[in-house]
Amino acid sequence: MTGPVLYVKAANREDTEKEWQFVRNMPPDENGLTNEWYGVSREDFETKALPQMIAFSEGKGLPEGYVPETFLFLWDDDRIVGQYRIRHYLCESLRTGAGHIGYFIGKEFRGRGYGTEGLRLTLEAAREIVPEEEFYLRVNRSNPASLHVMLKNGGRIVREDEDKYYVRIPNPGKKHKEKNGESMIRKVERADLPACVRVIRDSFRTVADEFGFTEENAPRFTAFAMSEDWLHWQMDGEHRLMYLAEEDGVPCGYYSLQLQDGGECELSNLSVLPEYRHRGIGTELLRHAAATAKEQGCTVINLGIVEENRVLREWYERNGAVHTGTKKFDFFPFTCGYMKIQL
Repeated sequence: MTGPVLYVKAANREDTEKEWQFVRNMPPDENGLTNEWYGVSREDFETKALPQMIAFSEGKGLPEGYVPETFLFLWDDDRIVGQYRIRHYLCESLRTGAGHIGYFIGKEFRGRGYGTEGLRLTLEAAREIVPEEEFYLRVNRSNPASLHVMLKNGGRIVREDEDKYYVRIPNPGKKHKEKNGESMIRKVERADLPACVRVIRDSFRTVADEFGFTEENAPRFTAFAMSEDWLHWQMDGEHRLMYLAEEDGVPCGYYSLQLQDGGECELSNLSVLPEYRHRGIGTELLRHAAATAKEQGCTVINLGIVEENRVLREWYERNGAVHTGTKKFDFFPFTCGYMKIQL
């Protein structure tokens, strides 16, 4: 492969002409990857196919039983050589079938390493999207070249039948893998409440230090007011889900979700102890929260932050949150910021 620049880029309107030329020549079905836009006209691609690809990546206009799907084109400098698709999370049909990722390399570009490098780039992008701890892929037994691409990218065959191999590739972005049969992010039990309180309070200390207050003089309704009784009351309430993160058996992170009407939920107290930060734990907690919310039928996560905490606000923005407003309360020394994540 001699292309000077190789990269993946999501379907977009600025590249409409070249995207159309590639998609119209993709076969309707090759090795299980379908293309309903084979032979599409330029006009229909621009007004129907491309808007559908973009909408699907945003979770909009999905047919029943579909999950959000990002369409990536593999570029070698200024020409498209392949298409990759990332299904954002697994439903039952994907879990037992096609999995997270499908791809197609143009026939004239095969045998030149594009498939392997394209999958590597796609896996990098998928780490920011997929909540599961492994990427699920499937390949026809009659397609050994594609199987080789998956194995070169760290895949392993976990199952096979008469027609297909089922491959798993570790998701390197997932810190919280199985340990001794128990997930490192798990539901909170009553015995965990003291640890949850400690995580929430100690995680808040950096904000408290910035505003110059301690547990003794902190305003009401801050994280310093958190207690076991309060968490116990929340645990007994309806529609509240609470999760604890552990690393090497040590509690280090926490979040809770309050399910609401209208397909929305509220994310509260997403916390990571200061000494465990910059390890990806917060990102994994947020991904776990998004996956949990989807399982509960939610389409929107609402959350509140300390508006003056620019680092936290930008972190949420990088993870898909949109700023929706602010409000100042007399009993808080800081401004409450409000954000939402569209699932």
